[in-house]
Amino acid sequence: MQTRQEALHPLPGKKKPPALHSETSPDHPTPQIPQERPRDNVAGPPHPPPDPLPAFHIESANSDPDELALAASLQKLEQGKVAYSTPVSMLTGQSATVVAHIGGSQVTGLTDAMPSAPGSTINTAPTPISTRMKMSLRSADFDITPLSTEEQEVGGAVPTSWEWTILPRHAGQLQLHLAATVELKDLSRDFVSIDRDIQVQVNKSGAVQQFLANNWQWLLGTLGTGMLAAWRFLASRKKDPAPTSPTPQP
Repeated sequence: MQTRQEALHPLPGKKKPPALHSETSPDHPTPQIPQERPRDNVAGPPHPPPDPLPAFHIESANSDPDELALAASLQKLEQGKVAYSTPVSMLTGQSATVVAHIGGSQVTGLTDAMPSAPGSTINTAPTPISTRMKMSLRSADFDITPLSTEEQEVGGAVPTSWEWTILPRHAGQLQLHLAATVELKDLSRDFVSIDRDIQVQVNKSGAVQQFLANNWQWLLGTLGTGMLAAWRFLASRKKDPAPTSPTPQP
């Protein structure tokens, strides 16, 4: 066995034993442990918010300068509100009033002057406003009578008002369509479109009155024919002699 001294100082004639290869020898380099790279953000950076859509846009390859100026004017319209009062439920044969107000930022108490009849509701919606506007009320289920001019001037501290009288044509879940239209030069554009559902029930007493009003001629003719037949029957009974009993023979 080789002693420590012989290992350090080998005797003449003896070969030095080969050196053991350590993990750090050139022939066996130290394995490198790969370091974990920082993970990328899966979500990525937040996307920028989309550009707001313009209120009015003209799609034309050769847009006229006047049209572009008009579109820019529409985008710069003052923001206001429209308030409207509609019935929630109705009866057939009975009419109701629909009211709409439009005003800008100078108008306070837009809904204060609106009628609040029992069974009606008041709502508001934002809308751009111009110096002249239209309000229209349409429906295939109602007979609508306008009580104000369709196109009016809007501005100042007093709201502009529109009114209509509606009469249901039949019972059921009926619908009204209310639209606010901006008038600017020769251009008209609907910025607010509102649909309201109204439950209409059959009015029993009104149905009888409506039936009599629509069929009085037929009823009168039927009643006259019946009365004439009864009179003829009674007259024929009076003309027939009363039967006489035979005289007994003695």
